[in-house]
Amino acid sequence: MTVSLSELLTRRYDRHALYDRPAWYDFDYIGYDAEADFYHGLLQRCLQPEECFLELGAGSGRLLMDPLSSGINCHAVEPNPHMLQVCQARASAGEGSGRFSSECARADNFEGPPGIAIGLAAFTFNGVLHLHTIEELRRSFRHVAQKLGPGRSFALDLMSPAWELMEAGSMAWGRLDERIDPKNGQSVWTFDRCFFEPDTHLVHSEIRFIRTAERSGTELYYAQRMWTYQEILGALAETGFEVVETYGDVDFSTFDENSPRLLVVAETL
Repeated sequence: MTVSLSELLTRRYDRHALYDRPAWYDFDYIGYDAEADFYHGLLQRCLQPEECFLELGAGSGRLLMDPLSSGINCHAVEPNPHMLQVCQARASAGEGSGRFSSECARADNFEGPPGIAIGLAAFTFNGVLHLHTIEELRRSFRHVAQKLGPGRSFALDLMSPAWELMEAGSMAWGRLDERIDPKNGQSVWTFDRCFFEPDTHLVHSEIRFIRTAERSGTELYYAQRMWTYQEILGALAETGFEVVETYGDVDFSTFDENSPRLLVVAETL
């Protein structure tokens, strides 16, 4: 069934924060795990059997389930209780539930796994973009360094700033896409818009989901800080880390300032 964007715009949408609706979040990211190989490789190199992998912004657990099933101790830190509940349910239903722990906390105030050392901490899948100020960024990095202790590894990844959007200022509703819900085979239409706030360096995004035959759908909103690579690397250097590896994309290409992504591994001093 062909549907136009103009027609979809006339329908009603219930508005929610993105992470308050884990089912739609997972639907939007079905099959996306491009950075997973980077983190899986680090787990093999940086983690001792008796240590724990700590993921900041663990979300609904799409990265943690594989390490858990392979025998790795995992601790999920997630500030949104709705996302954390899904992550906990997945861990309980899968292999390795006894090696899983979690807490509803932020990167700057988490406690960490009880009774076990953290061998590797990671801020995965653009999670660092949800730290919105330089003070919060530094505070979070310092807290991670303190919890890790000397000689431990910290990794993160983030996309390059959306320079074209930042220059334009806004993007109207568009990027209409039809997807198939794998749970029921139904068609779901998605489209989005966003705008840049220069004073805060935040990109505010809204994405809508609606099934073809329905008259109402869901609108989700979120904001991401457009960090420059210099800001991220500088903050790591200021908060007790030494950067030991950088890559420019998920193919482990050489990093430079024009790279589409920054994947970084740092060690505590």
